[in-house]
Amino acid sequence: MGRNVRLVPALLMLVLFVGCPGSFVDNDDVADDDDDAVDDDDTGDDDDSDPNCLGTWGLRDIATGLCWQNPADTSYMDWQQATEYCAELEVGGALDWRVPDIGELVTLLRGCADGATDSSTTNSTCTMLPQGCVPADICVDHESCGECEYYEGPASDGCYWKSGLAGSCTNAYWSSSTAGGNGVNPWFVTFGNGAVGGGGPPSSAFLVRCVREGGL
Repeated sequence: MGRNVRLVPALLMLVLFVGCPGSFVDNDDVADDDDDAVDDDDTGDDDDSDPNCLGTWGLRDIATGLCWQNPADTSYMDWQQATEYCAELEVGGALDWRVPDIGELVTLLRGCADGATDSSTTNSTCTMLPQGCVPADICVDHESCGECEYYEGPASDGCYWKSGLAGSCTNAYWSSSTAGGNGVNPWFVTFGNGAVGGGGPPSSAFLVRCVREGGL
C-alpha cells in the first residue's frame, strides 16, 4: 500500500509533463484553435512560432525556419549603421545575425491584406523577392503591398506583425535589399500600417530587427 502511495506523485508529475505543450506554441487562426504541441498547419493558415529560439532572445518562425531578434532594438539607425549593428550583434550566444532581405521581412506582416485591415493572423498577401522589385514604383503601388489604417493590426499595440514579436512599430524597419534601378535605396516595411516601401534614402533613421538562419 505504501509503495503505491509513493508512486502517485511520480505518476501525477508524468501526466502533467506529457499534457503540457512545453515551449511550443501553436496559435491557429481557424476555428479549431487548440494551442497544442502538434503543428496542424497543413493549409498555411497557422501563425506558428516557438518562442524558445536562443532561449529568451529570439522568436522562431516555424514557416520560414528563421530566428528573429526579439525584442528588436529601439534605436533609430541609418542603413549602414543597421548593417553594422546586426553584423556585430551577439545575442543568445549567436554571432551570425544580419539585416533581413525584403522577402524575409514581409513574412512577418499580419492583418493587412490588399491594403485593407482584416485583423487576421494570416500572412500578408504582399510577396517580395529577396532583392525586392526593380523598378521600385511597380511594387510600392501594388495593392497587395498597400498600407492599412495605422495601429489597427492584430498584434500588441496594433502592430501589423506576427504574434509574439516585441518592439516598436512606430517607424519603418530596414531590409538589406535595395530598390530602384540604381541599387542604392533600400526597401523597408512599416509595421505600424503594414506598408512596404522602397526608394527611401539610406541616410533615413529607421529601426532594424536582425535575423539569422536556424530556429535553435
